[in-house]
Amino acid sequence: MEGSVGIVGFVPDPARLRSRAIFSARFESLIESDGEFARTRRMENKVIVKHTESVALETVGAGEGTRRSVLIGSDDAPNFALRRFVMEPGGGMPNHTNTVEHEQYIISGGASVGIGDEVYQVKQGDVVFIPAGVPHWYKANETTGFEFLCIVPNKADTITLVEEE
Repeated sequence: MEGSVGIVGFVPDPARLRSRAIFSARFESLIESDGEFARTRRMENKVIVKHTESVALETVGAGEGTRRSVLIGSDDAPNFALRRFVMEPGGGMPNHTNTVEHEQYIISGGASVGIGDEVYQVKQGDVVFIPAGVPHWYKANETTGFEFLCIVPNKADTITLVEEE
């Protein structure tokens, strides 16, 4: 719809807006009335451009030969965090669950990824979706290692290691 502006599912009728000032006043009143909405709107307007190498990789304690960097975190964006994982050849993460879903894009290398009762062989260019609460683990290829981007919602996440039977 040409000329429409959407804010969190609200599409104002351009014919009802006499000027941008009226729209701005309505938008400002929404900001003043809901602190969470205000935080979300301010963050949506912040542009972030950086190279992945500018964000330090940190060792993942539960992992083996696994490092992670948070490229875009909850302080940067309102809805999702973008994380980069790098696993050395043979590295990996133990079986665990998260209370948030994961969307992943494989940048390089390959790995065996256990999700629920299935094991998948993933490689560069593949995408993976792991629903919240589903046990999963990673074992990087012994030759190539494994690197992927992982997008998660900006919500509280409880990570629970799953005991081997």
